Amino acid sequence: MEPSNTSAIRPLTDDEIGRLEKALGQPIERTYLAHWVWRAIQAFIWFMTLPSPRERRDDLKKFAEQGRKWIETLEKSHSTRLLTPVLDVEQLMSSVRGFCDAVDTLAQQLDQAVGPRTGHRRQRAGPPASLPIAR
Repeated sequence: MEPSNTSAIRPLTDDEIGRLEKALGQPIERTYLAHWVWRAIQAFIWFMTLPSPRERRDDLKKFAEQGRKWIETLEKSHSTRLLTPVLDVEQLMSSVRGFCDAVDTLAQQLDQAVGPRTGHRRQRAGPPASLPIAR
C-alpha cells in the first residue's frame, strides 16, 4: 500500500538525515528510510483500528454461541442425514465443536484482561507525543 496523499508530509532535511546517521553511527539510504517509516505508519494505523479487547471478547463469545446453535440445528434436523453421502457431518460438527472450544478459551482469556462490563468504552490512543506530525 502506497501513500495516497503525502503533500502534508515534508521530506527530512539533509541536517535531520545527518543527525539521524550520527545517532545511528552509520549512513542511511533515503529510500530505505522512507520505506520503513511508511511501514511503521501502516502498522500504527492497523493497530489503532483493531477492536477493543471487550469488542474482541464479545465477538468471540458470539462466534462460539452461533457455532453451538448451528450444531444443535444439525443434530435436531431430519434433513441432516441427507448430507451424509456427500459430507462427513460428524467430522464437520466435531471440527466446529473444537473451534467453539478454542474460541471460548480465547474469550475467557480476554475476559480476565477486560474484567466485568462497566459501561465504560475504551478510549483510543492517539499517536505518541514524540511522533512528529506535519501540520
